Amino acid sequence: MRLVIILLINALICFSGCDFNLPAPATEFSAGHLEDKGNFYCDIDQDHPMIIRTDSLENQGNPQKLLAFRDSAGLEGIYRAYATYRLGAMYSGTDADSSRQLYAAALDAFSQADTIVVERIGRICNNLASAYDGLEGFNNFELQRKYAMWGIRLMLSYGSCEYESDLLPELHQFAGNALLGLKDIGEALRYYRLGIRHFSTGTEYYVKAKLYDSYANGLIMAGQTQLAASYLDSAIYYQENSNSDYYEDLLDLASFYDTYHRLSHLKGDELSALDRNAKALDIRRANTEDRATLALSYNNLGRLYYLNDQPEQGEDYLKQALILCAEAGNWLSRGTSFESLALGKMHTGDTLSALGYLDSAAIAYHGVPEKPWVTAALNPAEMRDPLMTKARLLTHLHASRPDKFPLSELELAFAQVDSLSDLLRFSVRTEASKRLVIRRLRALYEVAISTSLERYESSREPEQLDFALRYLEKGKAEILRERRALSLKKADMSESDVDSETVIMANNSEEEGQLRGASDNHRRSSASLFQDDGYQSSSAFGEAKVAMLKRALRLTDNYAERKKLSRKLEQAQQVARELAEVSYEQLRGYRTIDQTDDIAFQQITASLAKDHFVLDYFVGEKNIYVAIGRQDSISLHRLSVSPAELSLLVAEFREAIIAPGKSKWRGNAAWRNEQLDRLAVSSHQLYQLILGELFPDGEMADNLTVIPDGDIWKIPFNALVSRPVEDVKVVSAWPFLQDRHVFNYDFSARMWLERLQRQRQAGNRTLILAPVQEERYVLATPLGDSLSLSPLTMVDEEIEAIRQVRSTDLWYGQEVTRFRTGKDDLSQYGIVHFSGHGVAFPAVPEASFLAFHLDSGHEPELFRLPDLENRSIPIELLVLSACQTGDGEVSSTEGVISLARAGALAGANSVIASYWNVTQAYKPLLFGSFYTLLDEQTDRCVALDEAQRAIKVDSPLTRHPFYWAAFQNIGARGPVFSRVSQ
Repeated sequence: MRLVIILLINALICFSGCDFNLPAPATEFSAGHLEDKGNFYCDIDQDHPMIIRTDSLENQGNPQKLLAFRDSAGLEGIYRAYATYRLGAMYSGTDADSSRQLYAAALDAFSQADTIVVERIGRICNNLASAYDGLEGFNNFELQRKYAMWGIRLMLSYGSCEYESDLLPELHQFAGNALLGLKDIGEALRYYRLGIRHFSTGTEYYVKAKLYDSYANGLIMAGQTQLAASYLDSAIYYQENSNSDYYEDLLDLASFYDTYHRLSHLKGDELSALDRNAKALDIRRANTEDRATLALSYNNLGRLYYLNDQPEQGEDYLKQALILCAEAGNWLSRGTSFESLALGKMHTGDTLSALGYLDSAAIAYHGVPEKPWVTAALNPAEMRDPLMTKARLLTHLHASRPDKFPLSELELAFAQVDSLSDLLRFSVRTEASKRLVIRRLRALYEVAISTSLERYESSREPEQLDFALRYLEKGKAEILRERRALSLKKADMSESDVDSETVIMANNSEEEGQLRGASDNHRRSSASLFQDDGYQSSSAFGEAKVAMLKRALRLTDNYAERKKLSRKLEQAQQVARELAEVSYEQLRGYRTIDQTDDIAFQQITASLAKDHFVLDYFVGEKNIYVAIGRQDSISLHRLSVSPAELSLLVAEFREAIIAPGKSKWRGNAAWRNEQLDRLAVSSHQLYQLILGELFPDGEMADNLTVIPDGDIWKIPFNALVSRPVEDVKVVSAWPFLQDRHVFNYDFSARMWLERLQRQRQAGNRTLILAPVQEERYVLATPLGDSLSLSPLTMVDEEIEAIRQVRSTDLWYGQEVTRFRTGKDDLSQYGIVHFSGHGVAFPAVPEASFLAFHLDSGHEPELFRLPDLENRSIPIELLVLSACQTGDGEVSSTEGVISLARAGALAGANSVIASYWNVTQAYKPLLFGSFYTLLDEQTDRCVALDEAQRAIKVDSPLTRHPFYWAAFQNIGARGPVFSRVSQ
């Protein structure tokens, strides 16, 4: 590891503006080179006369005397360096620039001395990192990061020394803070965790508190609110029990209370922060005159007083916040106070005043409410969404007083919200803030659907139905598009164990080539997602370049190279901002009613065959809605079952349908019959609630495409039964929907429409990816336990069954890992078929994987969900013949996050995936039958349906839907190869 201390000094001078003249850096060295000098002290000898004299002069508080002593007494080496260091400490409270310059000079002097004083160099690095803490701007973040990491690496290189117990935790905290500023959240969290590991019995409480608070803020940015709450509680505990009366420690405690309020807001328990906000205001009144922080406390407390039914106090505090914001010239905070006033007025029923305050808030945030700009869009502070609040309020007003608040005014408010929600893709918000926006958008869309449906049922105005359909669609399609890179970002923030505290850096041509390849893949996949919008491809490329350069900065510690990359990164960030600004202004801008996107659901239904229906579900917080599309009509319905009731029933159904996969299925007849009875009852109840009440006469089309939402993603519709089961033991007589209907699935109407409109360049060849695993393999899971994967005993038979009917290319064994690199052109293939192990982790979906190579004694080759999502796969059909590939996190805001969805986002027109663990023995028969029918130009959904029937009649043991209903097609239907040839 290279510890480049000296080379930074000259660059530092130009930032500080100080008048001290420093010598040019002499050489470049590493931590190992320091140790090679042979002489090192863990710390300086405090009993040396020169050190005693230096400390005495410092205690007199006159820096000029200490400066004169340093220059006149002929101090050299570490003693001159120490005097310069103490001078820096003297200036730290009065002249930050001079202090930083003196610390840098001391660092230079210590580094050139014959004897290395390890802890003193570490302390200077810590002081310099502290001096840059809280300063905005890329250069400041970079300098803080470098100083903190240099101190960490030097001190860890001299493990025989015993250091002050606060030093390493503080250095790790400052490194993490700098990385947060550089938006490298995953690496920041890693450094915070490492810092916590260095706590000891001697670590001061305030040091622990600050590090815990920093970690909590990083976790909030990563969207891990539950874990953040735990660490924030620890931060507050240690700070409250530090018994410090120092004003900066008290102000730190007030900021911890602010974080607590923000976190309680994210968790939907804002009132729990009332007492702590009152304490924060008391602390600030007594210890600071800073208008901005005082305004924050007044705003938070006023907001909470309103929620606590104390409107007079709430209004007084919020108006005081407005005055303080005006004095501070802080318009964003002023907008927050206006929005809080609006929420308070809504709470008391004064809707007209609330509308006025919301407009004032929008003006404060965005300039004018009609035209929000990218660079001033919804601020990362999570409480700034006046346009969304206004849209919700107008929805309620339109429902009760449509004459005074017509639909046109509601459409205008939602168009403003749409303008801002478009900005999610431009990385304006933090991760936690994005998730909050999505949750609010879904709740807002549910209100819009409900209100418009009620108005449509009473008035039969077609524009009310259109409005409801538009936001049912946006609740899934638009959010799914905006969340394109969510999995990749999550993976970068993973809480993986760290075996070593040494950060391994690399800077060679091979690594650069890998970076370029990764960037090309990111760019190709991003561009393919937005083929209809050329500007978005440019914006995606700009962001990909920024991401690549940040990654390169992390991988090199060479000062000259980092300086060059830093300049490139600044230029790339500016270009990305300009691309986003120009593209938003030129194409998106503010959406007027005439500019609103067409409703995809209406367009796809217009092209349906007569025997084909589409069912688009929306699972809200209170109700479930479904749009039914036919060739000649569209209808919208509210189901009688609530989301909570549905969730319980789906859990019952899922547990019963996978029962044959458990060991006691064959040996315990009583338990087996109990599970059959549970499945028969729950599958019929589900049919009645999500299908039967929609078609009371049973007049469903032969072909049904389901666009699921929420827990509906967990249901294979063809395994439901249309009437009560008379004899649960005779599964062959159950009235499965598969006997009368062919089902298909899709992610959203918008993705369906985009798929139809783009011209696919896929070839007509088939590629099989076939890993080899001859022994059982045990690996650790992200949940802290272990997972045992059985040998792949039927892969060869599955390959042979396919190759008997299709000419294929085969990547076998370790050759499968070629797929990861992205170097092979897949456009020649119409189908890619993976046969191996798949594992889904619904609690940690980004850890879900396809096992590419498992060999005892070697690290597993796992192709994780983010890898798949960001691999460009421009093919017609992706077959994931593995367990759980359609399973995943069923998010209340984003649908199912699964390997199948990742494959669709990567470019596959359709994906065949499994809903649970599948039995290897039946896959050769299933896919042999499937490919035979595909070669006969059969619709892929019909082919899969017929292949499932082949499993069902193969043996009395396989008539249970566990064996034949696991695999479903998601995405395009129709013949595969005829479509490819077109």
